[in-house]
Amino acid sequence: MLTRFSGTLVTISDKRQMAIKKSELRADELTFEVHDNTDRLVIFRLNLSAMNMTGEAAVQGQSFEGLAVTAASWRGLGGFVQNARRGDGGASAPTLVYKEEPDYTEEARAGKVPGTVVLSVEIDPTGTATKIKVLRGLGLRLDEKAVQAVKKWKFEPGEKEGKRVTAAATIEVNFRV
Repeated sequence: MLTRFSGTLVTISDKRQMAIKKSELRADELTFEVHDNTDRLVIFRLNLSAMNMTGEAAVQGQSFEGLAVTAASWRGLGGFVQNARRGDGGASAPTLVYKEEPDYTEEARAGKVPGTVVLSVEIDPTGTATKIKVLRGLGLRLDEKAVQAVKKWKFEPGEKEGKRVTAAATIEVNFRV
């Protein structure tokens, strides 16, 4: 499956946003380009897993290997929108454009409970998560907090032949103490 996506990469130091260009997601490999603050082309090649991304960036032919991004620090998605399946016969996958962090329950905070709630969702043509189901929960009402948060998230919906369509995805919502 080949999926394209759009969005911005935000620098940690100065919060500068760089538009993502020429993006591709093939199986578990993500590639994209951005132009840095001096307008140099930076090419990222990352391998994805459930909890992290590793890979390299190349600037003007010089490669910087050993990039590692954990799900906890991946703020663009704040947890991955994973396994986005093509919607109706070859539609593009949805892209997260706005998210709110889930609230911790008092019980989970007192017990210092970390973890990940895995949800199955459908992103409708308006960019709203619908048909949300818990695939793997944490208990202590964190599952409900994850669902409440994802209901507030906004997505750029999948498209097919220029029209917005419904697409299914798996979302991980991370809770860190």
